[in-house]
Amino acid sequence: MRDADQTKTKLAGEPRRLRKQTITKKGREEQSNLENDLFQSLKRNPQIGVYLIRDGRFLSVNSYMINILGYTEEELLKMKVAQIIHPDDQGRVHESVSAMLQGKSTEPYEFRFLTRGGEIRWASETVNIINFQGRKTVLGSSVDVTDKIIARQKFAELEALEATILDSIPHAVIGLKNRRIIFANEGLYTVFGWKPEELIGQTTRILFRSDEEYDHGAVKNLYAILEAQRVFRTELTYRHKNGRDVICLVSCSRIGSGLKDRGIVVTYEDITERKKAEQKLALFHEQIRSHSAHLESAREEERTSIARELHDELGQLLTVLNMDLVLIGKKMPAGQPFLQEKIAEMIKLVETILDSLKRISMALRPDLLDHLGLAEAIEWQANNFHKHTGIPCKLSVEAGKLNIVPNLATAVYRIFQETLTNIARHAGASAVAVSLKASRERIILKVKDNGKGVTADEQAKSAAFGLIGIRERAYHWGGEVKIKGREGKGTTVSVSIPLPGKDETP
Repeated sequence: MRDADQTKTKLAGEPRRLRKQTITKKGREEQSNLENDLFQSLKRNPQIGVYLIRDGRFLSVNSYMINILGYTEEELLKMKVAQIIHPDDQGRVHESVSAMLQGKSTEPYEFRFLTRGGEIRWASETVNIINFQGRKTVLGSSVDVTDKIIARQKFAELEALEATILDSIPHAVIGLKNRRIIFANEGLYTVFGWKPEELIGQTTRILFRSDEEYDHGAVKNLYAILEAQRVFRTELTYRHKNGRDVICLVSCSRIGSGLKDRGIVVTYEDITERKKAEQKLALFHEQIRSHSAHLESAREEERTSIARELHDELGQLLTVLNMDLVLIGKKMPAGQPFLQEKIAEMIKLVETILDSLKRISMALRPDLLDHLGLAEAIEWQANNFHKHTGIPCKLSVEAGKLNIVPNLATAVYRIFQETLTNIARHAGASAVAVSLKASRERIILKVKDNGKGVTADEQAKSAAFGLIGIRERAYHWGGEVKIKGREGKGTTVSVSIPLPGKDETP
């Protein structure tokens, strides 16, 4: 009886069990259809790789994966996933997949994969566990990031190259944004004694000697200057970390075509030693010029003294001798033709000596220069040049009576004399034109010939003592000399010298 009741109860519950099984099976089928529809929807995404992996093999792949790998779908479904992963990255990929599936990581990981053609490319991948068709399956999604990786590598290489270049520059280089230092190279320590990390974030005030210098002129208006021009250069004095002064050649340039981000790069070249050397050299040159001017002055005095002695003493003696010879000739008794002839020869010889004496005396120091002035002395020298060389010398004086200090008159006369000497020796000219002008401020001498024309190389020769002498005489008086030569057209020498005051000497 009890068995009959149990059988009856079991039979009564069977419809319910069968109905439950039917509902559960139907739910699983609906869930499976839903999962399949979802995956198929993901597969159709052309911008991302979507695939299912089970037991280390591809279960399904979309067209994106087929395109980037180069395999057909049939080939991929027969392959193990490890076959497309670069051997050197397989261990790292395994660790990353495990960490992500265990919920320890959510960040995409990158690895290299191999295409069918053997090309090595990069992918960024994420994975998840899903139930697919009633079994646990890995759902993967990946993107080809090869171009991104290459760009990143190139950028890193470029940054490394930039850092190497910056550090190889022997000068200090800093980047500024709104007058604050955003980067600096190792040259900063060489020039200023500061390490780059000590100044990042600070203003350049720390490099200046005072607030006034930091806020002065070009420094204060640097951004405004760079708005108008891309590069700005100047020389400024800074303060080293140890307190000494550092003279720098500063070059500033804006970053980019404009100053929208107010970024500039500044290079500081330490020229302290160069400046000291230039100052010493300038002082040395000035000493040489002063010494040369002193020697020239002493030489002129000696010339003047010799010319005066020749004229006053030897000239007078020869004049007296000539007068005595004339007197003797007149007193000579008749019938002495031999003696009369000898006396006549002696008189002629004395007159020749007097002419030579006058010429030598004028060459040493023209009396005209002392008694009549520069214009007359220039005119005499031009005529004397024509007389001895046969080269006509056209003179133009546009200054009336030149009233200048004697030493300057002597310098201009000697410059003219040396210029004519160079023409006679080197120019091969057939004509010379001379212009002498003076105003209240300057005296200008211009000598032009029609000779072969002096070249730049000839002017630069260390043995061109004539040209050197011309320049030094002019420089001693604060003047300037311009020498221009044109091949076959001649040479022009222009000398311009400021006129000093009455009591002023260089």
